[in-house]
Amino acid sequence: MNKYYEAIQTNGGYGPSRAQVLDASNEVVAVYADDSGTRFTDDDGAALDYAPSDNIGMVEFYWSAAAGQTLKIMDHRGNFCRSIPDFAANYILDNLGGSISQSQVTGLSDVLGEQGAAVADATDAASAITQLNALLDRCRDHGLIAA
Repeated sequence: MNKYYEAIQTNGGYGPSRAQVLDASNEVVAVYADDSGTRFTDDDGAALDYAPSDNIGMVEFYWSAAAGQTLKIMDHRGNFCRSIPDFAANYILDNLGGSISQSQVTGLSDVLGEQGAAVADATDAASAITQLNALLDRCRDHGLIAA
């Protein structure tokens, strides 16, 4: 899960507010109070579909970032103030091992390309030099370091 912790500003400035995450289809994305998946609840214990801020506008929540998500900012009554399209793009790389497929992350193949051949483990000092040089050659061929 990704963590969002920022001050959010409504039309009236900083103060009590709500933050909601919408997916690319404008459906509400679940947000959690902690990284264990605890839902935000109201005074009656009902699950909320938004994260409430504190009295000065600081909001903290956890969610699964995905391409195309929008952050919707509302005042403390739930009236729409503004939205931040594709805000989750700032958090996607935090989740490469998670639920975002590699096809949703663009630009990495330009650097990473196809995986190269393995470099054998060194067994002594002499082979350590040989294997290090082999690894450096592969990194240069791959474009990770300058030739």
